[in-house]
This record gives sequence, structure tokens and C-alpha cells, in this order.
Amino acid sequence: LALEMEHELGQVLTQALVESQGEKGQAVTCPDCQQPMTYKGKKVRHLRTRSGEVQAARPYYYCSHCHSGHFPPG
Repeated sequence: LALEMEHELGQVLTQALVESQGEKGQAVTCPDCQQPMTYKGKKVRHLRTRSGEVQAARPYYYCSHCHSGHFPPG
């Protein structure tokens, strides 16, 4: 029972940490052309961690000048 609770708690904490990362912040510039990028929403991925599976959503930006999409570091 204790091991099961430890696993569940670890998964909940890992998910909370993942969700706290990558919040939409200030203006982002393209790393290629240095032009302002457009926020296109969050893209979701499912990740398998040592404490279980978690869902990560990170902001995705698109540069209309050089026609490329980027996930800026959080």
C-alpha cells in the first residue's frame, strides 16, 4: 500500500511540475531571423517518466517571416 501511494504521489508531483513549466510569457523572437513570433497555442505530449506517465503542454510559436515553428526554451 505504501509503495502504491508513493507511486501515485510521485506521478501527481511530476505532473504538477510539468504544468508549471512553459507558461505563455512575454514576446518571443525567432531564433533564425530575430523577428517577432506569433503564439499559436500549446502543443501537448504524453511523456513516460520514472514516476509514471504525465502530460506536458508547451507553448508553440510561428514565425511568419521565415515560415518556421519553434518551441522556445522555458
